[in-house]
Amino acid sequence: MSQEPYGVVYEIKCIENNKRYFGKTSYKDPIKYIEGHFKAAFLNNRYKDKLLYRAIRKYGVNKFTYRIVGKCYSHKELSEAEIACMQIYDTVKSIYGYNVTCKRDGIDKNSDNYDQWLKKMSDVTKGSNNGMYGRKHSEKAKNKMSKNSIGIAAGNKNPMYDISMLERLINKHGEKEGKRKYKEWKIKQSKINRGKGNPMYGKKHSDKARRGMSDTKVLKNYVNKDQLEFLYKNNVPLRTICEIIGKGYKVIIHRLKYYNITGEN
Repeated sequence: MSQEPYGVVYEIKCIENNKRYFGKTSYKDPIKYIEGHFKAAFLNNRYKDKLLYRAIRKYGVNKFTYRIVGKCYSHKELSEAEIACMQIYDTVKSIYGYNVTCKRDGIDKNSDNYDQWLKKMSDVTKGSNNGMYGRKHSEKAKNKMSKNSIGIAAGNKNPMYDISMLERLINKHGEKEGKRKYKEWKIKQSKINRGKGNPMYGKKHSDKARRGMSDTKVLKNYVNKDQLEFLYKNNVPLRTICEIIGKGYKVIIHRLKYYNITGEN
């Protein structure tokens, strides 16, 4: 059975000036997602001043073509493919394209379009220009947004799927710089979650919640005693035991002590 693609990289091209825009999506119907740009260009919201949308309004929808450049099978591959397309066609330069960023995370401050984008985004979200200024979402709207967001970042669609923050920072900045940034991130997170910043500040878990957390922890760390004892007493290396049972080293060591399994290994 062939693997389902994670997402696609697409190109939107203006036939009037040959400027391009590259994007990515993991939407189930990528064509519908791409065509959504042409509708969104005429909506009065905070995205109306995107360079691509301004061009669509200026030249008209019929002056643009689009195509799927390629399929990708992971979040990382999708991001790298999108960046590669932008770099090949240099679309962050205003004379060649409508992309503002050529970075996987955040905005490229070296982009010709950066200052313009920054000012526009600031203007359209300030005070009364903000679409939600002086308003609140109704319960119906909140429930709808909640339902629509289900599954968007589930499983391998989550950019943090199967990767720790340390690994992510090392992949992005290199080992030395990544470890330094990881230490800074840990300190920052610690400060954020201290005292009143902690969401559980001044609160207590209910008995039901505590039982649920306890059950989850037990299930997560459960190891079959007979299987563990058999492997350990037959001198199977700890690394191999971890792989066979599917648990981490710390869990295996903890279970050995918990079950009072002794012997040489």
